[in-house]
Amino acid sequence: MRVDALYIHPVKSCAPLTVDQSTIEPRGLAWDRRAILVGANGKFVSQREHGKMAQIIPIIENSVLSLKIDNHIYVAAPTNKRIKAQVWRDQVNLALADKEINHALSKFLRQDVKLAFMDDISARHTNPDWADSPTSLADGYPVLVANTASLDDLARIAGIPLTMEQFRPNIVLETNTPWVEDEWAVIQIGDVVLELVKPCSRCVMTTLHPQTGNADFPETMKALIKRRKSGDNRVKGVLFGWNAVVRKSGKLSLGMKAKILQTRPPWPMA
Repeated sequence: MRVDALYIHPVKSCAPLTVDQSTIEPRGLAWDRRAILVGANGKFVSQREHGKMAQIIPIIENSVLSLKIDNHIYVAAPTNKRIKAQVWRDQVNLALADKEINHALSKFLRQDVKLAFMDDISARHTNPDWADSPTSLADGYPVLVANTASLDDLARIAGIPLTMEQFRPNIVLETNTPWVEDEWAVIQIGDVVLELVKPCSRCVMTTLHPQTGNADFPETMKALIKRRKSGDNRVKGVLFGWNAVVRKSGKLSLGMKAKILQTRPPWPMA
C-alpha cells in the first residue's frame, strides 16, 4: 500500500492542485482549504451552488497563492481586514482579501463574494462527537483519505470512467482491495500517523465535472446509492473515503509506503 496521489484545495470548492510532496500538520496538508469564498449572507459558497468555481485555478509559486480567474491571474493574499464567516455549524474569524480579487471573483460568479483566509488568529475544530482536533475550512475534518481500488469498483458499477478529483480527497492510497479502508482505524505513512474517524458522506458534487463544474456524471450518485449507502444512522447517505485527523505531523510524498496500525469492524452498509 503506497501513496498514489496527493491533492490540496487552497480555496474550498475551487480547483485542486496535485502535489508530489507536502507537509501535514494538525489542520491538514499545507495550503489545503485555507481560504473560502464568502457570500453576502456571510456563509461560505461552494460548487453545490456555483459549478463555475471548478474553473477558478489556484497557483502556488514561491509560497505565494494566486488565482487564475477567467484567464487573468490575481495574487490572493490576506489583508488586515477581517470577517466572520459561517462554515457549516461554525463561525470562523477570517482575514479578507483585497478589493481587486474580490471584484474579479464576484464578476466571474455573478454574485457578490469575498475571498477570506484562515490564518493564525482563526480557529476551528472538528465535531467532538467524532474527534478532538483542529481543522481547516474543509467540510469538517482536516484530511480525507481515499483508495484507488474503491474508485475502480465504483466506476465498474457506474459503467463509466470516474476520476478521483470528483471526490476531492487529500491522500489517495493504492491498494488492490475495494473498500478495505472501512476497516482502517489508524494508518502510518512515514512519520505521519492518521486516525480515520468518520466515513465521508457524499453529495451532488461527486456528479460534477472536476474541470468545468458541469453536472456530467449523474451515474456517480446512482452507483454510490447502489453500493455505498450507509447502514449506520450516525452517518446518513452514501459514503466514499474516510475523514481523518492528524495524530502525528510530518512529511508526505508520492510513493511512500503506508501501513495499518489499528483496524476496526467494517462500516455497515444498507
